[in-house]
Amino acid sequence: MSYLQSSDSFTFDVSNGISRLSSLSFHLTILPRTLYIETRPLLVTEGNSAPLLPANLHVVTKYYADKIQDYLVVDPPLSGWLEATGTKNEKQVRIFSVKDLEQESILVSKERLLEPFMYLS
Repeated sequence: MSYLQSSDSFTFDVSNGISRLSSLSFHLTILPRTLYIETRPLLVTEGNSAPLLPANLHVVTKYYADKIQDYLVVDPPLSGWLEATGTKNEKQVRIFSVKDLEQESILVSKERLLEPFMYLS
């Protein structure tokens, strides 16, 4: 059995016989063990490049969505590369940030079609 992120709370009163605290709240959040990332295909025409968009790489687990800072490319394309734009010398990248992804500054360039690659966060 696995749990998805959820939260709950309850309200309670505390007394030591002399003083009393009322309407205290206890909040509980169940954190997911697994980070789920949704990937969507990116079509790149042979010999060209296309920006890697947030729609292509999306953190599904709500708790972790704002905690991811960087992505590490584990298995780069064999006949292509990922490159950073917006700099004087565009360069191949193995690590890129969420900000890079949001600014659409990572391009996937291909020499051949239909070749997957893998990334980690």
